[in-house]
This record gives sequence, structure tokens and C-alpha cells, in this order.
Amino acid sequence: MIIIYKLVNYFSITATALLLTTGLFAQEDEAEIIEVQGAAEYAREIDRYEVEMMISTNSYYSYDESDKPSIESLTKLFFEHMEKNGFEEERFKLSNKPKYYTAAQAGGEISYIFETTSIAELDKLVGTKKLNGVYVSGGQTFYKPLNDPSAVVAAALEDAKKNATVVAKAMGKSLGKIVQVSDQSRYYVAETEAYYEGEEKKAKYYILVKFLTQR
Repeated sequence: MIIIYKLVNYFSITATALLLTTGLFAQEDEAEIIEVQGAAEYAREIDRYEVEMMISTNSYYSYDESDKPSIESLTKLFFEHMEKNGFEEERFKLSNKPKYYTAAQAGGEISYIFETTSIAELDKLVGTKKLNGVYVSGGQTFYKPLNDPSAVVAAALEDAKKNATVVAKAMGKSLGKIVQVSDQSRYYVAETEAYYEGEEKKAKYYILVKFLTQR
């Protein structure tokens, strides 16, 4: 009788465990995951601009190769030309690019960086008539970090919640708690971008959020 009792007790416990497990899975089945993207637009504040000017005897157009100036004389002409247009020589800093970008390696090219916080001055420099063998080889915009990035993140999170609510309603369910958040962009950190005339000074922050549904 003891053996029978033990077997009955074992099957009773097992059946109870199965019922509890089945109930647990049933509850989990009722909750589904909705994954949506949220976005928040924000204005970027300019920190400064940088323009790269390339002086190159290799880009100097001439019918006779012997007529080409040396890199030293072309550089001198460049600074004289810039001075006449209101840009002092001391404002041009030698580029810190690898040696193969500079005269030390190529022998006929050298690049300088001009820095400014004024868009008007930047446009003037880019619009200044260039000498033969001198051209703008690049430009970058530097942005300031946001004072309160959490406000941008919160706005993106709220946008994700609105999107998820619409999806849940279409499924005949209501929105539950957040189970996962993924940062899809880090624009709120100061960064550098290529400069383009008339570029948009606003950006968007994106976030990916997973919600549980509930009845």
C-alpha cells in the first residue's frame, strides 16, 4: 500500500506541475511582442567649419611642363591671393593628414586647413576665385553636443509608444510594458560631417523599442 500511495502521490504532483506549466505557457502565449521604431527631430548647433585648400603643381595646367611653378612659389602666390581677399596667412594651418597627402611625400602637393565659425566667411572663402593649381579639396562641419540628450531620447520613446499603440489596437489588444530598447543612432553626440552648401541643420534620433501586448 505504501508503494501505491507513493505512486499516486508522484502522479498527483506531476499532474499539478503540468497544469501549472500549461497555465504559464498559456499566459505567455497571450502576450505578444510588438517591435516598432521611434524618432525625434532636433536642431543641431554649429560649433565650427573647416575648409581644406589643396595647393598642387600636379593640378597646375600648362602647355609646357617647364613653365610649372615650384610648390614653394605656388604656395607664396596662394597666400598673397588670400591676403588680397581678406584672409590672413596665419589663419591657414598645415593639414595633419598622412604624409602621402603632403608635399613631404608627393613633392608637388600640400594642403592647408582654414577654420571659421562664420557661414558668411566660409561662403566667401569657397567663392573666392582660385589660382591655377589651387582648389578646395574638402570641407567639414563640426556640431556641438546637445545640452540635454535625454529630452531627445524621451521624445523618440514617446513616438515609439504611439506607433506601438496603433499596431496593438489593430491586433485587438492593448499595449503592455517595454521589454527592450535599442539605440539606433547617436546624433546627440558631437560629430563631424562633410560640409554641403545649404545643408539641413536638423537631424533625427532613432530608437527601436519592443513592447508586450496585453488583453
